[in-house]
Amino acid sequence: MLTDWAKRGPRFVVATLGGKGARVRLGAKSFDVPPIKIEVADTVGAGDSFMSSLLFAMDRDGALGRASIAPGEAQLAQWLAFAAKASAITCARRGSNPPTLPEVEAF
Repeated sequence: MLTDWAKRGPRFVVATLGGKGARVRLGAKSFDVPPIKIEVADTVGAGDSFMSSLLFAMDRDGALGRASIAPGEAQLAQWLAFAAKASAITCARRGSNPPTLPEVEAF
């Protein structure tokens, strides 16, 4: 699935895998983002929290838009770690209750 999407032209492709973390395709390389072990209260909103946090981290680093450069593996890993933290916090709460920026940074 990721390879098919990657062939369509995006710089990278991310698929969330629930309690198994996420899988990433960057160019010809694929790698996994391990899940953060937490006591799960509710998974509602976990994927949305992950993706919105990923976009936030990219925007904060000026990595969105046509003029932006393709990320390296280390930069992408930082964004994905941030997104995984936000998703884990969301899962530790009841309902779709995403964390604030200070909560993710302190996690």
